[in-house]
Amino acid sequence: MIKWLCYKIVYLGNRYSEIGQDLMPVLSVDSDGHPDMEKSIRFAVLPARGGCIVETKVYDKKEREWDIVSHVIPEGADVAKEVGDIVAMELLRR
Repeated sequence: MIKWLCYKIVYLGNRYSEIGQDLMPVLSVDSDGHPDMEKSIRFAVLPARGGCIVETKVYDKKEREWDIVSHVIPEGADVAKEVGDIVAMELLRR
């Protein structure tokens, strides 16, 4: 299931790049020329008995600490859809 999710992310990324550079959002870059990952959401998917656990981490610059939230996805649920919903909710929360 995780391989499928990674494949979909790469596929959608390739499709997005085919659309053209005009539609790509402007990214801020650091001094090394890498994208600024200051507002990134980091997540880990961990297998567990009865399902899996998705942990999201967002760095809060103001408090200077990580905001860590764990989500449980029950066995039998569509993991790709649930992970997508979790990431969408984290983006809306910001």
